[in-house]
Amino acid sequence: MRQFIMDGINRMPDAIAVFDLNHQLQFTTDTTKNYMQKVGARIPEKNQDLAQFLMPVISDTEQRAEILADINNINTPEERQTSLLEELRENGVEIKDCIEQNLLLKYVNTYSGSGEHIGYILSLNNITPIRQAERKREETLRFLSHDMRAPQSAIQTLIELQKNPQSALPDELFFQRINDLSGRTLKLVDDFLQLTRAESMELNLVPVNLTELLEHIISEYWGISQKRHINMTSDFGHELAFTQGDHVLLSRCFVNLIDNAFKYSPDNTTIHCSIHRQGTYWQVRIKDQGIGISEKNQATIFNSFFRVSGPDSRVNGVGLGLSFVKTVILRHDGQIQVDSEPGHGTTFIVNLPRDEHEESV
Repeated sequence: MRQFIMDGINRMPDAIAVFDLNHQLQFTTDTTKNYMQKVGARIPEKNQDLAQFLMPVISDTEQRAEILADINNINTPEERQTSLLEELRENGVEIKDCIEQNLLLKYVNTYSGSGEHIGYILSLNNITPIRQAERKREETLRFLSHDMRAPQSAIQTLIELQKNPQSALPDELFFQRINDLSGRTLKLVDDFLQLTRAESMELNLVPVNLTELLEHIISEYWGISQKRHINMTSDFGHELAFTQGDHVLLSRCFVNLIDNAFKYSPDNTTIHCSIHRQGTYWQVRIKDQGIGISEKNQATIFNSFFRVSGPDSRVNGVGLGLSFVKTVILRHDGQIQVDSEPGHGTTFIVNLPRDEHEESV
């Protein structure tokens, strides 16, 4: 029976640790051991002290000290226990570990067959996905309530002003502004839907020649490059640069990157695209001579609904394009990074796994 109970505890999805009243570790589960390895801590051993166990689990020093002090009083009468200890027992306390995961820490007392209080069990429930989902929901609500409403409100205001002869705009200018605002709304909807699909849709993986893909996209920008006198150059070291990918998503991904290069580049500059072998990856670089991105903004530029702030901002947008790019690259087991400095242009660096089998055919 004891073995049956221990086996059941050991298979629980949450990290579990059993302590005696001297706060010495008596038993831990495989899930707990795996968790400790994940955060870079040593595997817990029998009779390990509670303070040492909590060190990698609670990153905030003050919170860790407060929780440790309360648990040390776990054997005192309930009327002398703190509200934090009651919260730990009833609902759990949210903490952040050393790798920035959100955890819910809870405890339950353990008793002997005769009813004697002999220790307690700590459980660690990883609620990071829940918090991420909550943040995404809040971002989406802000997007719908502000960014989607703003152009519609502006259209209504224009219509009201147009009814008054004193504030009415010339017809051509009025229709142009209506067209611009409605186009902005449609662009927002399209970007939002594209990001949602990139996050959830099943990938249709086929051999994709990145050289051919980039050459085709560059040709589509010939007109705008001529109009703005932006020279598009390329350095494709290999005629065949295959990766396993979803052709539609990868196309949209690189269109977004090249489109960004045009948006943030002044006329009479150069945009350079290159593809080179980098170990087991194909490295694609898209470099412009635009306004650049500050170090502060580089840290969050791939976040959904990110807006460039500061004097280097010229183009309106809600940052869905680069979030889409990162989502697509990560779903293809690749990496993306940005190298930039304000006033000295930006280089987006994409690494995608090579399809060596297709290259050898």
